[in-house]
Amino acid sequence: MGQFIAPFFFLNKYRHCASVLIHLFSFAILTIYLHNYCICLILYCKTVIFAYVTFLTILCYSTLIIYNILSYYGKNKMKTALLSIMLIFLITHNIFSQCADENTLYSFTFDGKSYEIVLKAMTWADAVDCSVERGGYLTIINSSEEQNALFDAIVNGAKIPWNYTQLLTGGGIGYVWIGATDQNEEGKWIWDGKNEGMGIQFWSGEGTSGKGDGNAVDNAYHNWGGKSTGTIKEPDNYGGSQHYAGLALAGWPLGTTMLGISGEWNDLSGSSQLYFIIEFDETSHINHEFDAIYAKIHPNPSMGAIAISTDISSYQVRVMNLNGQTIYSRNHNTSTANIDLKGFPNGVYLVHISDGKRGSIIKLILDK
Repeated sequence: MGQFIAPFFFLNKYRHCASVLIHLFSFAILTIYLHNYCICLILYCKTVIFAYVTFLTILCYSTLIIYNILSYYGKNKMKTALLSIMLIFLITHNIFSQCADENTLYSFTFDGKSYEIVLKAMTWADAVDCSVERGGYLTIINSSEEQNALFDAIVNGAKIPWNYTQLLTGGGIGYVWIGATDQNEEGKWIWDGKNEGMGIQFWSGEGTSGKGDGNAVDNAYHNWGGKSTGTIKEPDNYGGSQHYAGLALAGWPLGTTMLGISGEWNDLSGSSQLYFIIEFDETSHINHEFDAIYAKIHPNPSMGAIAISTDISSYQVRVMNLNGQTIYSRNHNTSTANIDLKGFPNGVYLVHISDGKRGSIIKLILDK
């Protein structure tokens, strides 16, 4: 107890210097805290000017309050203690309010957008909140190319094992949250990565393991369990409470592919704790702290021989076809790499350049 109280006696003895220091520290921490609040305003209000005017108004008002408190600072030890507690609260709140940090992220770019795979398990709703906090939304998958790029980034970039968690209500395997849900109306699956209660509908009904009345809306892309076999088996709303989509990391039920294979989607309970993917509409944005790798392929389209230029000197290159099969994989230790793909047929391929924490996935066209 004495160790806790001692700093307050010290501050009281040197209260004039302490008041200045606490004033400055409080101002700095409050500025950071309110800047984060301003980011949220931008995301929700969609208006940068309005958000920053609100930010500056709150900042000035808060500074006035701090000034008035410090004007009376030092009259008794209680005020010293209160100001110290306030400072500690602001520091710890700002530190621990971050929903993700560098150690829990794998960042990459694909087709003009950027993504973050967050290796921190959350419920679907919390994953959405974290996505919005970071300036994006829970990912929307619109094509087989994007599906394959994301799955490769999950497995070979972020290196998430299939059994990092094993959902008993999801066939005993691990999943990663994506932004699809039918929480507002059973069977009406929409992309709602910000949890706004609205979005583009891409699927209606259930697969054959449920009511069997499911179908794609306007031929929209989907990858529900069973698609690889030609018989869509998911979603099935097992137990009546599965309203959120997860991307599977293995076939299910565990040890089989009876309902789906790795990479396909399953409907899950929103209370499940899973990793997730954040999508951003541009490769640079206001709250993206961790940049992906810069990489370029030349020529593209190519007759088979390509040159890769990057901003790093140690990385892995993987080339996949649109079936998700790896046709080339090798580590490189120079910022440029020459690769010969002349032995492979014409078509679209995905080239994934990764250093283990960041990546860049580029579409490559072979046209010989």
